[in-house]
Amino acid sequence: MSKIGTVLEVYGYTNADELMADFMMAGTVPGICQSETCDNIEEYEPDQRNGHCNECGKKSVKSVIEMLLF
Repeated sequence: MSKIGTVLEVYGYTNADELMADFMMAGTVPGICQSETCDNIEEYEPDQRNGHCNECGKKSVKSVIEMLLF
């Protein structure tokens, strides 16, 4: 499963458009660790590209907004 697919499943969305509609103007959005061995999801700033992962310790968290738009 893709990283975006994992976030969609955890948050109960069936597609990325629904998630974007709900979180586009939010102050925090779901972000997921981009490490191959970690799928930690937490709330981050919408423009997060290199956030700290509290699970694996890497600076590898990207917000779903960044993943979907860029």
